[in-house]
Amino acid sequence: MSQENVEIVKKFSPPAGTDLMYLFGDDATWAVAKEGVETLVAPDVEGAFIAWGQRVNFTRLDGMRATWLDWLAPWTSYYQEIEDVFGVGDDRVVMLGQEHGRRRDTEAEVTAETAAIYLVRSIKIVRVDFYAGRAEALEAVGLSE
Repeated sequence: MSQENVEIVKKFSPPAGTDLMYLFGDDATWAVAKEGVETLVAPDVEGAFIAWGQRVNFTRLDGMRATWLDWLAPWTSYYQEIEDVFGVGDDRVVMLGQEHGRRRDTEAEVTAETAAIYLVRSIKIVRVDFYAGRAEALEAVGLSE
């Protein structure tokens, strides 16, 4: 089941180089993307953004979008590169990656290692937690860097 769950998470993730500002910020683009992933997630999917001691929870895909838009507010561009995706146990999938962005107040690009943990049950993503750092995410699934 773990490899099948890994494939579900890979299908859910935007293609490499996708500017998340455009994906989440443009209504028409979001509508197409949402339609493309709705079959992969539970209708009441939930999750959180976990960064620097703070946790912002969301429910449903539109709640995830709203939380991403809040996160992206200070950025002019923001995209991800997936480095590794692997199963942990029967129902969790860990995604490790790099995020790159350019804030509105600078021309310099910022790069950070990030992670996400997906909970997949009955071939649907039921929860996704996005972490601003890998160590906390890996610790949450009983692993370490």
